Amino acid sequence: MEEKFIDITSDILKNKKFQMLKLESHHGDNRYNHSLRVALETYNYTKNHSMDYKRATRAALLHDFFLRKELENPYGKGELIEHPKVACQNAKKFFNIDEETEEMMIDHMWPITHTKPKTNEGIVISLTDKKVSIKETLKYRMRKKGKVR
Repeated sequence: MEEKFIDITSDILKNKKFQMLKLESHHGDNRYNHSLRVALETYNYTKNHSMDYKRATRAALLHDFFLRKELENPYGKGELIEHPKVACQNAKKFFNIDEETEEMMIDHMWPITHTKPKTNEGIVISLTDKKVSIKETLKYRMRKKGKVR
């Protein structure tokens, strides 16, 4: 990982509650690795396109910062709609996030949540999350069928 990426995210990656995401299953892997993949791709894209890569990277890393037990409706569509707000509440408890970062996190589940990203960085996070989720799910399914190691 690039040193700048580590500088931007090290406080989050070292956080004990964030570390607990390693125990949360997500798309055939765990939520920690998923969040890290989304953050790395967001970092690279936003940095290479002269966007606010620091804010976008932190929002991407925190976009799924929740434990399933914190949700009222932990499975299915309920989880999809509820988790951005819970992740945002958790991020505000542990990190200094501003309103724009909060919006990026809340809006990442568009169009399911009906709140469109308000910034270009928010669009990148939303689309990157979907791209990474599809790749992870397909890899998991291929592994289950014995087609990928």
